[in-house]
Amino acid sequence: PPINITMGRQPVGGLTGRTWMLFDLVPKLYDLRVHGTQESSELIITVDPGQTRFLLVQPTPSGSAEFLELSPADGRRLVRWGQHIQEIR
Repeated sequence: PPINITMGRQPVGGLTGRTWMLFDLVPKLYDLRVHGTQESSELIITVDPGQTRFLLVQPTPSGSAEFLELSPADGRRLVRWGQHIQEIR
């Protein structure tokens, strides 16, 4: 099943397999959540001007989902292998 993502209380989409989303955001604080089949996880990030961040969303064995921040090199490598499904502006 897809792992659903919300920003604040607003749903922004869901990811499955090798898919990815691009968030083109203004600099400020963001509250992101991923929702697994059993539980959700939260990540609060601040986006600085001109900053690129790569966040991996993955299921956990307990049925929840989690965020992992990746290095730019690892993030770019995964993006090249995946399928772009949505852009959030």
